[in-house]
Amino acid sequence: MIFLMTGLVLGFALLDRAGELASPGSISYASWAVLALYLLGSWKLFRDEHPAPVSALTPVPEPEPGPDRDTFYLRLIVSVSLVVAGGFWLAWAGGRIAGETGWGDGFVGVLFLALVTSLPELSVCLGALKIAAPEMALSNILGSNVFNLGIIFWADLAYGRASLLAGAGGPTLVSGGLGAVFVLLLALALKMKRPAAVPVVMAINLAVILSYLAGLRWIFSLSAGG
Repeated sequence: MIFLMTGLVLGFALLDRAGELASPGSISYASWAVLALYLLGSWKLFRDEHPAPVSALTPVPEPEPGPDRDTFYLRLIVSVSLVVAGGFWLAWAGGRIAGETGWGDGFVGVLFLALVTSLPELSVCLGALKIAAPEMALSNILGSNVFNLGIIFWADLAYGRASLLAGAGGPTLVSGGLGAVFVLLLALALKMKRPAAVPVVMAINLAVILSYLAGLRWIFSLSAGG
């Protein structure tokens, strides 16, 4: 799913540099395709893990009423409001950093904003590993990437003025290409048989790290104008 969705975004961004391939409403056709792939893939994943009809699944018992349940929705609303407010502040802070340092929006977005927004995923992965749930840790990483790509449609819808992908520059294309390569390397590592594959997997991990650092250097040169 990640590879297909990333490929659609990158391919359409390359073709849509002039902003002429937007569907009615200024939303790119790639955004529609990404949304369709996200919904189809989510349905496929659910059906693979739950082959029985939904009605036949074991019902989940309702939680007992209590103080925690009584304040659940209030705490949920407050938490969501803080996240939304933090997101707007983070975008503003990123713009200030890019403007004052001259590093460019692309580099700041790929490094600093991506790092900050990925910290919750890191904490979840560590928590999953602590309870010996490696598949949960991996699915959290991959699922977050799939979900983030699905956001492109809603961002394109909110942008409104033109196709969002028409504004993709060199840093965006490089980071997207690196992401696609990393996903293929991860898929290769997951297919390797243990324990003979341990050296190969370690080599793949090293290749990912070195490629990421080289990609950051490339993105910085593109974003900061060389």
